[in-house]
Parts: sequence; C-alpha cells; structure tokens
Amino acid sequence: MIVHKCSGNPLICLNLFLNMLHNGFLEVGAKGMVLPTPEYVKCRNLKDWNSVPVPRVAMKMICSKFDDIIRIHKDNPKKRPGDFELCMTSIVVLKSAVVLGDEFELRALKNVQPLSRIRSDKMLLNCLKFLEMHEMIEILDETDNRNVLCRFIKNFLRESLYQTLLHCNCKQKLHESAANYLMTSPLSLQQDPEVEAEKLTTHLLKASDVKNESQLSY
Repeated sequence: MIVHKCSGNPLICLNLFLNMLHNGFLEVGAKGMVLPTPEYVKCRNLKDWNSVPVPRVAMKMICSKFDDIIRIHKDNPKKRPGDFELCMTSIVVLKSAVVLGDEFELRALKNVQPLSRIRSDKMLLNCLKFLEMHEMIEILDETDNRNVLCRFIKNFLRESLYQTLLHCNCKQKLHESAANYLMTSPLSLQQDPEVEAEKLTTHLLKASDVKNESQLSY
C-alpha cells in the first residue's frame, strides 16, 4: 500500500511509513516485525486513509497544484465568462467528494455538496469534467449520465484536502450529509453490507466528532 500510494518515491515512502508508525496504524512486534494495527485494517477495508497524516512533501505538491490551477483560470486573458466561477465551484465540489471515498458517484456527490446553485446533474457533471481535465479525478463510467462513477487519481489529493482545506465544522456537515445519503439509499448487488454499515458508522462518528458508538446520541 505504502509503495503504491507514494508512486515509489523513496522520500515520501519513508515519511508515510513513519507517520503510520507514530500514529498507531503500524506497530513493531516482539520479533521486530512491523505489523498492521486494527486501525490500519479498518482504513484498508474502507479504502479510506484520510486519518493518516499526509507527508509534508506530498501535501506541498498538492497545494501548489491547486494554486497553479486557480492562477491560470484567474489570470488567463482568453478566459470566457464563467470560466473562473467553474474553476472555483469545481474545487468546492472536489472538497465535498473527499468524504465519499476514493471512488464516488454523482448521485452521492449531489446529495453531499453544499452549493445550492448546483441543482442539475449537468452542472455537476461540468465540474467533474473540469476536474478530470486537470487530472484530479478520472471518470470511470458514464453509462448513466445521472450517476457517473469517478475516482481520485492523484496520490494524497483526497487526504490532503481533508486534512488541510476542510475545517472541523465543514467536515462534520459533510459526514452528516454522507450518512444521511447512505441511510436513504438502497444497497446494490455489488456492495458488501458489512462494509457499507462500517462506512455509515464512520460517517456518524465523524459527524458527531466522537470516537466510539457508545458516545453517539442516536
């Protein structure tokens, strides 16, 4: 996982390994072997690494990428009316998608994202196309234009957004919206009920800012 996540970059690999070791995702066993902890297993099962601190080098690269995109669309003398607004709206949409997972569907994103002006599938799809053009996400399946399937493609993009560009209240509201969506959406045949139940519990815990289920008020 570490080598794949870091695209083989040895410096980032080392930093991520140390972050995981120092934050309870890995531990050194009695014989000196590095072993995964229950927290690591949970992240792996959910395919959700937002709680693992991102190496600073990787985070700087991600933030620099966003600065470049905003500057290009703000200062471009050939920009058309609405281009910069699409850029900023797309970034807000991307920030909203971080709570949904490495892969996410348009229907879920539509229910989670906070912008009232994005009401139509077409508007949201335009944002996803913009993000794909800038190599932030990849659209995997457009068979159903009302529920396209996407995934984050840049390493540490999702985790960096979650850890640096979302303040606490925003995270809680997004997790609450994601939990509400999961509770009202029927499972597909491809979904594992146990994994989906664990996702729901995770969203409820993070929406309430508590660490275990006994602290939930519902």
